[in-house]
Amino acid sequence: MATFKYKARDLRGVEQQGSLVADSQAAAVRVLDERGLFPIRVWEDKVETSSLQIGRRVKLSELAGFYNQLGDLLAAGVPMLRALDVLARQQRAGVMAVVTGELREDVAGGASIADAMEKHTLVFPELHVGMVRAGEQGGFLNSVLHRLASFVEQRDELRNKVIGAMIYPLFLLAVGLTVVLVAVTYFMPKLEPMFAGMELPALTKGVMGFGNFLREYYLLIIPGIALSAMLVLPYLRSPAGRKAWHRVQFRLPVVGNVFRMVGVCRFCRVLGTLLGNGVSMMPALRVGRTSVAIVCTNWSTTTATSRPVTTAPTCTTAC
Repeated sequence: MATFKYKARDLRGVEQQGSLVADSQAAAVRVLDERGLFPIRVWEDKVETSSLQIGRRVKLSELAGFYNQLGDLLAAGVPMLRALDVLARQQRAGVMAVVTGELREDVAGGASIADAMEKHTLVFPELHVGMVRAGEQGGFLNSVLHRLASFVEQRDELRNKVIGAMIYPLFLLAVGLTVVLVAVTYFMPKLEPMFAGMELPALTKGVMGFGNFLREYYLLIIPGIALSAMLVLPYLRSPAGRKAWHRVQFRLPVVGNVFRMVGVCRFCRVLGTLLGNGVSMMPALRVGRTSVAIVCTNWSTTTATSRPVTTAPTCTTAC
């Protein structure tokens, strides 16, 4: 699919501009005709490509707004295809606009909304797709969408609080590292002649040696750090790398317990949300294990009766 921009007039003669996703220019003209628009000009947007190729995530606030608006339209009796059409026309240019257009095209082609969302893994997590699928099958999709919007808004609020609380400590850390690096690489060499012939403590010798190492080999240190990041980051993003990294986090003193409780609480919140929206136990466990690192790795392989699930709603409210 490609993204097309258009200029068209509606039945009142008012000129409208926008973009849509279609297989070809002729298909884009047919979409405009279905919307009751008379195309003046339709051209392919070479910059805006399919969301499957963009590789970007959307903001949580945009995703929550999409769920809220779609749920409101469905609750008002608007058919799914018409609701997606309305949302696609009012979305601003960006990833979410392209995604909404593609959802509409897939639903118009006969796919369910859950199947259409499943194609956009960077935008809609497996948890959201599973809840939407359960809502479609159970006939309470608008309720599920509103719960998803609330879930995403709470996550976005918590994330913003954490980022806000970390700005000042990270600023102090950056300033402190800068001061230390300037001291050991610029000021320390100027003081070395004063200590010539003196017996210095081992710590002082180590600081001087570290400063000399940074000054002499900085051309090798910077590419080495970049190369290490290129090798380590892909591994950490893989399932085995994430599992190993989170195992290290859980074994850290003091903060390890914090990471563990956060993981358990997140799993309980997700599991409680899924069970409360009609998802059966085993699919809920499979989806829930993707929301945490290794806390629930073994939980999904156990039977539904081996673990009590009555604690999930309690943890959902407590967290």
